[in-house]
Amino acid sequence: MPRAYKRIYVPVDNSGYSFAAIDLAVDLATKFDACIVGSHVFAAGVSDSYLDLMEECCRTAAVKFERKTLDGRHHRMILEDIEQNHYDLVIMGALGAGAVDESQLGSVAERVVRGAGTDVLIVKDLIPDPDGAILVAVDGSPQSLEALAAAVEFGRSTGRPVEGIVVGEGHVSGKASVALESARLAAAAEGIEIELTVTEGKPFDRIVKLCREKRPWLLVIGKTGADTEEDDDVPLGSTTANLLRLAPCNVLVTPGVRAGTGRLLPADRTIAALPVPATGQRMLQWTEDAERLLEDVPGEQRPDVIRTVEEGARRMGITIITAETIDKVMLGYIDS
Repeated sequence: MPRAYKRIYVPVDNSGYSFAAIDLAVDLATKFDACIVGSHVFAAGVSDSYLDLMEECCRTAAVKFERKTLDGRHHRMILEDIEQNHYDLVIMGALGAGAVDESQLGSVAERVVRGAGTDVLIVKDLIPDPDGAILVAVDGSPQSLEALAAAVEFGRSTGRPVEGIVVGEGHVSGKASVALESARLAAAAEGIEIELTVTEGKPFDRIVKLCREKRPWLLVIGKTGADTEEDDDVPLGSTTANLLRLAPCNVLVTPGVRAGTGRLLPADRTIAALPVPATGQRMLQWTEDAERLLEDVPGEQRPDVIRTVEEGARRMGITIITAETIDKVMLGYIDS
């Protein structure tokens, strides 16, 4: 389902990264037909003249603009504003005015990514490649498929090509083909084909190396992914945390998966929130190996098997039905 970026939130200070965030936000707002809400958290002795700059940039580009001034701890005020208002996208610089030479990611930016319940784009590249592609990391998890959907929307709106990377390691070890098939099916559902790179190793290491090699304009990645256990209560996966610091390009972090209503849902609630299919109707995507197993089921029993498998997959948080998924679901059904 296409994503709608209609309200873009841009917290700024007087840093160079903030100016880059303003430029990027205005450019994206013209492409998404969105309005921009600019905010500044007051510090003693500092003016909000850069909100004037943002307003002038928006006026020149014919983009609707709203301004906010906040008073308090920077990250807390920004997160409170995000929580209390509906924003589709947050854009902010990776580093603030207090950065030093060796800084990789500012504490405010990191805390906003961890705490925000919406897509956050961290601006890291002050001189981006005008022809750079969009790279999305896919591991087969619902979170990474949501990242793929976001990458596709950015690609459509900016005219940039979308490429994907699948890294076989940990939870994806030996299952890279499943993650690859998931990415292809998800891309096909969005109406596009994407070039996919499949490799083995530590995900953050392989993704960073590919970013350095290809110099993408934007890296898109889920807030958590297949490396996070179902009972883990972590706001940010280790791979994403590393990439926020090490990736040499802008990074878009998507926090969860949206159901058909477009409402943002936590990843562990998304599949259960989808409607239960009618008899014989498929709501999830099935891989070729799953289809072959289904052919062995008598025709009159096939609709019930489809329903049972898809309901079981939802409970497991699975969005792509593979032969392995069928085995897991049916084994659990027999054991129960």
